[in-house]
Amino acid sequence: MPSAKPGVHPLEDVLFKGLPVYGPEIDTLIKQLARHISYRRLEGMFDWHSVTPLDEFKYELETQLAWVREGALTRYQ
Repeated sequence: MPSAKPGVHPLEDVLFKGLPVYGPEIDTLIKQLARHISYRRLEGMFDWHSVTPLDEFKYELETQLAWVREGALTRYQ
């Protein structure tokens, strides 16, 4: 369940409150990944309070998203 205050948890801010946290590109990747996996799984993937440098974080998100999408495609073929 989301916390009541913005800024308490960055993932909640992106997904539930629609607040900009990591920048438009990364926030969008997080939202796309959240469409494919549970909140709990996504929450456990990263230390959301310390994800620097952002270019590496973006790469990790892209990699996870590609992996999840590929897995989803192979399951339904």
